[in-house]
Amino acid sequence: MSLWVLEENDWWFPFRNEMDGDVVAVGGDLKWQRVIKGFERSCFPLYKSSEEIKWWSPEKRAVFYPHLYPNQSKLMEKLASKGISFVWDDHFDEVIQHCSRSGIASDPWLHADMIAMYQELHRQGFAHSLSVYRDNELIGGLIGVGLGRVFFGLSMFHLKSNGSKWALLFLIQFLKEKKWKFLDAQVMTDFLKKMGAEEIDRELFLDKMRKMYAFRTPRGKWSETESWTSKDAFPKIGELPTSY
Repeated sequence: MSLWVLEENDWWFPFRNEMDGDVVAVGGDLKWQRVIKGFERSCFPLYKSSEEIKWWSPEKRAVFYPHLYPNQSKLMEKLASKGISFVWDDHFDEVIQHCSRSGIASDPWLHADMIAMYQELHRQGFAHSLSVYRDNELIGGLIGVGLGRVFFGLSMFHLKSNGSKWALLFLIQFLKEKKWKFLDAQVMTDFLKKMGAEEIDRELFLDKMRKMYAFRTPRGKWSETESWTSKDAFPKIGELPTSY
């Protein structure tokens, strides 16, 4: 397996035909511009705090197609009648701490450096949190990154039964209503498979992802209407976006 070594002063990632294995590069840094560049190329940082930075681009990717997913509007209405509510970006720091399993996992992938990086992506308007409440009590949620019309799901958590399941179902329904066609779930798990995720090869993932970059990115807090009416200029066409 070949690993590409990234330099701190060069925001570069390997071309698709140079990628080999699930971990495709090491090194670099966690500046938000580099991380966005990585997501644009299907790469995301994932490593233990004791390791150097590793950049993953799994050869098999778990995905959802929101526009093809069964409509969940009736389920959402039923949940609302039982006091279940969903809120975007209200307490990002709290949600990511829960996702990190702080105090539970001995060496979580969402360690201090990674949390700080995603907090900066949130300030830049790319990273988002979804909170699930039952009668104003937090019971679950998730975090992810939105680029173009791709949502990269990163992590979920639940404090009460079904908290993460309802978060995922709401996310899929939300993206479906916004006419998004692609939700990345990274690596397949039994839970994701049960929820309807499909596993596709990296080459197909890259093709589909690139098409979704023909649309601009709704940056900012997704709970605010202006996030969807004032959109950031984003790279439209090209294997290697050059917006940063």
